Amino acid sequence: MPPDTTETAIGSIELVSRDSSFSLRCSALAYDQVDGQRPLMVASLAGPHTSVKAFRAALSTGNARFRTNLPGHRTELRRWPNGYQFHAHRLGFQTWQLLAIANRTGLIPTLDDAALWAELRSERFTTPVIRDWLPWLNEELQQRQKLTLLPNFQCDAAVLSASSEDLDKILADRAPLPIG
Repeated sequence: MPPDTTETAIGSIELVSRDSSFSLRCSALAYDQVDGQRPLMVASLAGPHTSVKAFRAALSTGNARFRTNLPGHRTELRRWPNGYQFHAHRLGFQTWQLLAIANRTGLIPTLDDAALWAELRSERFTTPVIRDWLPWLNEELQQRQKLTLLPNFQCDAAVLSASSEDLDKILADRAPLPIG
């Protein structure tokens, strides 16, 4: 089998605080636009261990700003006030990867049928849904602005803001739905 020659674009994200400034490599990123701010929602970053630790600390507690230098995305981001889930992994000598995912209800870091299905089956929803309805339901949620795709770089993050009542209404409007 021939080697995979597709290239993944890599950008950078710079942390700017009162005390320091440094950059990490960025392979995926998503942010939202809330009240005139752009909070960071999802980021996959890599760099020196000390820089990764400092970036994680800034996302956890700091007032730092983050500047993106990504193909098609040059903007300034802020931290999400409800914090993040972090996953770190050593890549090699003094190089670490950090995955940061905002603690936000309804955040889907990678929107696909499996992720939407998992979210719709979570404790948030009481409406019964059949998996065969997902393609149609995904489109309908987006049209009604209950599933919002986030501005992103090399990921398909989204936020599902629908409630059980919203889901009931969407399904009732389409009734009868095919079963099986």
